[in-house]
Amino acid sequence: MDYLASLDFGRPPAKGFLCEEMGLGKTLEITTLIKLNPRKSLSYNMKYDILDPSRRIKESKTTLILCPETILSQWNEEIRAVCPELSVYVYPGILYMEEKDHSITPTSVGEMLASYDIVLTSYNILSRELDRAIFKPTTRPKRKNNYERIDYSSPLMLLEFYRLVLDEAQLASISISRVGHFSRIIPRVHTWCVSGTIIRKDLQDLHSLMRSLRLYPLDKISSEHWEHIPRPLFDRLFKSICIRHTKEMIGNQVNLPKQTRIMLRSPFSTIEYDNYCDLFSRFLEQVGLNSNGEPIGEGFDYDRSKAGMRVWSSKLRMICCHALLAGDQLRRNMYVDASNSPVLATTSKLKKNHEFIMGTLEDVLKDLILRNELESSTSFLNCIRSRLKLGKINEFLRQPEESVKIFRGLIDEINEKIKEYKNYRRKDDEDTKITWSLRIRNLLECLHQSYFMLASAYYQHYRPMHPLPDNFSDLVDLNNRENDNEDENEKNNNISNTLTAVEQRFHELEVRYYGKADEILNILLEEPLKRTDESILKLEELFGGYEKYQIKEVPKSFEDVEEDDDKRNVTEEVGAGSIELPLICDSIPSYQETFEEYSTSLGITFVLNRAKECIEQLNGQSTIINCWFQTLYEFQRVPVTDDTEKTGNEYSSYLLLQENSQAYIDQLQLILEDREKAINSTEDMLYTNSTNKFQRTFMESGTKTELYHELETLRKAYIPQGTLNPRYSLHTAVLELVGELQGYQAGTLQYSTIDYLVKLLKDCMKGELNKLRTMKTKVFDVVNAVFNAKVAYFKALQSRSDSLTNYFPDKLGDSPKYVALMEIQEISKKIDNEKVKMKNLNNRLNYLKTLSTKREQDSTEFGDDSCVICRFKILVGSLTQCGHKYCRDCLAEWMKTKKTCPMCNKKLKEDELYNFIYSRGGLKGEVIESLHENREEVHRITSHNQNNGIAAEEQHDLERIKLLKNRRLFEKDMDYVYQELPTFELRDISNIPLKRKYGTKVDMIIRQVKYLINKTPGTQILIFSQWNMFLLLLGKALRYEGVEHRSWMDKTISSGKAKKKGENSKLNQDITDFKKDSSISCFLLNTVAQAAGLTFTNASHVFLCEPIVNLSFELQAINRIHRIGQTRETTVWSFIIEGTIEESIAYLSTKKRIQAAKVRKNALSEENNEIEEIDENILEAKELTKVNDSSKKEGEIIADEDLWAAFFAARSAHVVDSVFV
Repeated sequence: MDYLASLDFGRPPAKGFLCEEMGLGKTLEITTLIKLNPRKSLSYNMKYDILDPSRRIKESKTTLILCPETILSQWNEEIRAVCPELSVYVYPGILYMEEKDHSITPTSVGEMLASYDIVLTSYNILSRELDRAIFKPTTRPKRKNNYERIDYSSPLMLLEFYRLVLDEAQLASISISRVGHFSRIIPRVHTWCVSGTIIRKDLQDLHSLMRSLRLYPLDKISSEHWEHIPRPLFDRLFKSICIRHTKEMIGNQVNLPKQTRIMLRSPFSTIEYDNYCDLFSRFLEQVGLNSNGEPIGEGFDYDRSKAGMRVWSSKLRMICCHALLAGDQLRRNMYVDASNSPVLATTSKLKKNHEFIMGTLEDVLKDLILRNELESSTSFLNCIRSRLKLGKINEFLRQPEESVKIFRGLIDEINEKIKEYKNYRRKDDEDTKITWSLRIRNLLECLHQSYFMLASAYYQHYRPMHPLPDNFSDLVDLNNRENDNEDENEKNNNISNTLTAVEQRFHELEVRYYGKADEILNILLEEPLKRTDESILKLEELFGGYEKYQIKEVPKSFEDVEEDDDKRNVTEEVGAGSIELPLICDSIPSYQETFEEYSTSLGITFVLNRAKECIEQLNGQSTIINCWFQTLYEFQRVPVTDDTEKTGNEYSSYLLLQENSQAYIDQLQLILEDREKAINSTEDMLYTNSTNKFQRTFMESGTKTELYHELETLRKAYIPQGTLNPRYSLHTAVLELVGELQGYQAGTLQYSTIDYLVKLLKDCMKGELNKLRTMKTKVFDVVNAVFNAKVAYFKALQSRSDSLTNYFPDKLGDSPKYVALMEIQEISKKIDNEKVKMKNLNNRLNYLKTLSTKREQDSTEFGDDSCVICRFKILVGSLTQCGHKYCRDCLAEWMKTKKTCPMCNKKLKEDELYNFIYSRGGLKGEVIESLHENREEVHRITSHNQNNGIAAEEQHDLERIKLLKNRRLFEKDMDYVYQELPTFELRDISNIPLKRKYGTKVDMIIRQVKYLINKTPGTQILIFSQWNMFLLLLGKALRYEGVEHRSWMDKTISSGKAKKKGENSKLNQDITDFKKDSSISCFLLNTVAQAAGLTFTNASHVFLCEPIVNLSFELQAINRIHRIGQTRETTVWSFIIEGTIEESIAYLSTKKRIQAAKVRKNALSEENNEIEEIDENILEAKELTKVNDSSKKEGEIIADEDLWAAFFAARSAHVVDSVFV
């Protein structure tokens, strides 16, 4: 190395790509390059930058390495380990350095950087420093010598680095990014882009990197012309500037330890399986497919279903990791817990329990029950609302008898359901009580409508409607006449004397149910009415606390006053009495005698005269403010309900009162803004384009009332001159007096006089501004609270009124009757569907309530769930409405002869049964159930069908054959990739005890972690998942089980070490701890966001929590441990849930691996023989050149061509196999 280092070849600047495959030591190559090729000749003179000749730079020996922040410490450690004689400095950024030492300058930092062999910094620092990199310090001579120029340059732009290295260069491949811009302009001699996956999306990424390399003329080509470069020409050029070796190419030059892949599979627990089956059936129903992925109807469009399938794929994959991942409750609780915020922590009562773990099977079951109850109550509410509309339509069709029947049935059902909900509310906790109260309120609204419409239907019995017209024009005229007749009937309330005995009975029923509707309405309005009364009480307490004063004159409206009149002195006399006003805005002392006494010069006299005039105008304005506040108080103190006799005009009167109140509120806000400007303005508002925010709001709000315009005219008449011209404001007077003060020496009489006046006016300003602040906050908050409470009350009242409108058909045809009848048919179908849905939901809810999570603690026991018919344990069963469980086949045979429950003799209906499957089996390490074990069964069924034909009852046997053949294909392909685990090891893993039951996937992972640690103490594991929430949940479970770990999702350093600002980030600190401390067993990382660039040769196991379709992500994760420097055999563990979308994705991923290796091997050997095993080196050479878009931080995006197979590959392996032939 010393000999090679002594040679100076004098070659031109290097510009190229180092794209070695992952694990082949790109860091080692760059370090060796720096050691062997130092800068031979170094000039200390300033020179011009080649890219920007206006910038002066200084040559340096330094190599600048840019990399992601997560691998910054890794670079530092490896360089010091390989070449300890090289001096290395981690550059934290000029902003941090200046904050730490105020005397530091960019020039001094640049000189310091030039003394090191290597400078490391991150892309984040580069991005933050771009603005300073663009800055160019001037060299022009200063006009004055009494100030110092500030240099805002970036130290990285003051040196010509000998070498620039962009590690993980794909992160700088976006041409419009700040990192891409900075990397192009950094002065340097040589440039290297280092990455194993240089392309993230397409060849456009290379265009940006060519610009970073400054590779002429490709760096001058525009983005539009880049795509038109001939591909053969570009390929030849790229090969000349790219260095790439794969593990396949180097052969035995680098020997890595053996790597083993094992798939662990387990079925869902009973609770999780029920949840998954429910969601999967909803997916099939939404996209229109059956369980084998076949369309169930004509017109299925795969392209239109892609978006929905992609959403469902993410949801189902998350459910496979944990049943709560797709819900909002878990996300809220997990993030609140992770934040370590005492404010947030107190929002949950469960925080009091330090052993609380969110995500156990108890939580899953509770969440399923709550969701099912919500759907059931929503379905019931939809059904009720549809029947309400059905009753209105019957009333429209002049069929009051049918309406009465519908509304009476609704009333009984709603009352029964309300009693049921009230019982649930009494039993549940405080959080759930709110939900039940909301459901009861929704039912009360429907009950109010039912009572009201029932009363209306009884009215039609003795005051029948006119016959239904045949066309819509006559219908409109008829409605207008009936509305006029209703107004006349309201005026003549005494109609009972003109009714017959039968009509009198109907009239009494009408009055009775109208009364019941009013009772329900009072209950619904009780809460908004209570809030209104409380706010009015607070308003009375506030205004009652103010001192009162009386005036004999009030300001007058100025609509009829001429422009040249003195508007400020125009008032109207009250008369013999007087008006009492609250002293909210009191007058300012005039200071007349003080001003006259201290007017010692002409300049001071002018200033004091303007201040005096301003004070007089503000005092005139204060009377207006107090009058308006008093009027607003009188408006808002009026209660929304009282015991006076109702005239029918109360609602319109209250609306008018609220409208007038709004006008006073608007103008009060504006007049207070005017007052503040007159006191504190310092710029001429006449010449600014900005207007007051209140004025801007009101100008856009549309038509104003007459009262609003009157108040606005009065406000403008009393507007102080200082509002429009700050020369007349109090603030300007103070500033001018301060200016006068500068001309006198402290201690003189004149100085003391002016100083006294300045303090006097300042105190006056401060006091008035405090009063304004009080009026804007304290007073207006209370007034607005009353106003808003009344608005909420009237909105609630109006919404109830709107729900009672009569039915009127849409003009979709010539006949109103025909339209109404067609709508009855549609609503009836909707009601039937809701009833079926509600019945299924209730059946499932009964089943979920029978499940006991205690049984789930022991996977080998099923408690007392035995079938009384066959006396065996239930595996595939049915639950009756009476709560008894039987084997599904046993109960089906029983019901052929008897339609009653075998235990309680209650009548049974097939549509009221809920079918379920209890989870069976445990952890599996073999690939799949072997078809050879079922050879005799297959032969028997096949022979029977060939001899006797296919009968309907034998369809199940055919499905069994199809499934077994499908499993044969599955097993054959999976054997290429995954090895089996001995049965005794599986038994040992399954028998490891856990403190709690967290869920199938979490339990599998934790047991496997404990097994490996117990088997080999000091074992370290990387755990990858694409779901951040799952990493949070898994981290909490590991911590509770006593497994020491680190996670990139943690908010604080688990080790408790204090980290100074500017040092390595929290993630870097965790990485360092994990590498140095073997007691830290696990490191949790995101598969998509954190699977590149890191080196963890201290770990020997990789856990893939879920299968990945994009093999490049999977290989990136695996190669964190399977790389140069690894001395132990490594194992990759894949965790799969049986019978789910994960099996299909695992099979699809396996087929992709096989196909990739076949294509690569055939290209090299030109042989088409089937491969017996997967060569990982061949696979990596193929897959790692593919697109690797890591811009998405959570969850991979499945390509359109893989969507169908991601759902159904495991059940249709023959279809997928034909695609990859």
